[in-house]
This record gives sequence, structure tokens and C-alpha cells, in this order.
Amino acid sequence: MLFPDLSYRDNAVLLAISDNLVVFKVYEDGFVSDGIAEAHIAGIYGDPIAACLADDESWCAIGGATLWLRLARAGSLLDAGARSVHVPSIRWIQTLWTIDARRMGFVAGPSRDAPLRLGHIDVDTLDVTDYLGAR
Repeated sequence: MLFPDLSYRDNAVLLAISDNLVVFKVYEDGFVSDGIAEAHIAGIYGDPIAACLADDESWCAIGGATLWLRLARAGSLLDAGARSVHVPSIRWIQTLWTIDARRMGFVAGPSRDAPLRLGHIDVDTLDVTDYLGAR
């Protein structure tokens, strides 16, 4: 069984998996865990629906109505030194994926007040590059 000691096991929905970590949600809260310890990423209105983990496990992201990144400068995403960062300019996440070590792709929208967006984010600078949608 994958991560048998995962807390909230009965209510957890796995969103992304790497060699050592999982990103999961329990209702509107997102977490990253190694199956024993865990760290809260963020609460996301309307339930998170997408997540991704860097290949080197130095960052992860979770999205739904909004987007949150969890970054570890040194050490693990589970360490107290890791931080969660909100990216409010990207809303209504549909899917997230890792492009390379420091970039994440996204599809967001459409909603009644925002067009469909396709682009990527630099996880270090939080610069957003749009290929389609908002400019």
C-alpha cells in the first residue's frame, strides 16, 4: 500500500507523487508528506484539483481557485525552513506540471471573468510567462 501511515488516509486525495513525497488534499487543505511527517501547503477555496512536484523535490505546487507553491531553499519541503508562497495572479487552475528544475507549467481558467491561460512560472522569481490568455 502506498504511504500506509499517511494521516487523513480515509479522506486524502493524492494529487502528485514523486520518489519520496506525495502532495494530497483533504477537502480545501493541501499537504506534502513523506508518509510519516507532513507539512501544510495552504487552504484553497473550492478544493485543490491539481499539483506537481519538482524532480529534485525542492518545490511543489497545488492549485484550484488559486495557486500556492511550497519552496525549500535547503533541506526538505517538510522542514520548518520551507515556505509557502501564494501566486494570486493565476486563478482557476486546471492542471500543473513540472517543465524543468525551476519552472512549472499551468493551464488556468476559463471563468466568467478570466480567459483560458496557458503558461509557465519561474518558481524562484515567480515570473509568469503566458502563451495564451492574460498578458
